[in-house]
Amino acid sequence: MIDELWRKKLLLRHSRLLNQGARDELLRLYAPDAVVEDPVGGPVRRGRAELSAYFDELIAARVHEEAGEPTAAQDGCRALMPVTAAVDRLPGGLPSAGGGPLSRRSVMMVETEGGLITATRAFWGPSDVTFAGGRTATAPGDEAHKRLALHYHERMNAGDVDGVMALFGDDIRFEDPVGVAPIVGTEAVRQHIVWSIAFGVHEAPGRPVMAMDGQHVVLPVVVTLGKPARLTFRIIGVTRIGDDGLIHLAQGFWGMSDTRLGDGSKPTGAADYVGVMEFLNQMSQERFGESGPRLQTGAPA
Repeated sequence: MIDELWRKKLLLRHSRLLNQGARDELLRLYAPDAVVEDPVGGPVRRGRAELSAYFDELIAARVHEEAGEPTAAQDGCRALMPVTAAVDRLPGGLPSAGGGPLSRRSVMMVETEGGLITATRAFWGPSDVTFAGGRTATAPGDEAHKRLALHYHERMNAGDVDGVMALFGDDIRFEDPVGVAPIVGTEAVRQHIVWSIAFGVHEAPGRPVMAMDGQHVVLPVVVTLGKPARLTFRIIGVTRIGDDGLIHLAQGFWGMSDTRLGDGSKPTGAADYVGVMEFLNQMSQERFGESGPRLQTGAPA
């Protein structure tokens, strides 16, 4: 859990340094061969020289970020954070509908190794940009994909197993949480959906963003399980939608530091760590029986 908290603080520090215009300090957060993809589906910058020019461009455009609450994956390297940025123009020479100040909603993902950022990806698209005067870009395809992602949560809350499965391609891959063994194929995913509904799942999605690649929808979600006791997760979900209009990849990014016992008002610290572990082990036993995986319940150092 300590590593999760470090990655979250890294995201917040990145946003703070960008607001301060501290390019050199930002570059020190990155590995020499790091890449930045902003937006996902747009230009990719590689290495210190290109990253330096990228940050100079943002600083010159008077960027100011309002950081949301980050989440950390259980893969030991990734963390994500919603961001709302005010900026005079978009990066990389992307069209700004006549220029002028604008607001952009995005979700930022970083990957780390050896204490440095190796990759940064910013998920956003035309429908996530608001121009001066409240004008927004028209992107019918983006909005359709966002609605599809929201339909998943609506159908989960309704307990509609068949309705949920109708949203998936035959090769559906579930990673929930990212960092554990994936669930692949419709039969295995159906069992996972049935299990989640049986545990009284309720999902409250936030506002989605759509990547420029036309495939990835990303949104924050608060997930609550009611059985065997109340447990709340703060998740950032990433879905990849194919040309067939179906979901082929569903990822849930959350870590132990993103769980809450009870009504979700109290963060999970060392005192609650054992309780969360025992809860998850009980869920595993009820789902898989005695052969199910078990987590060590010792409190973190």
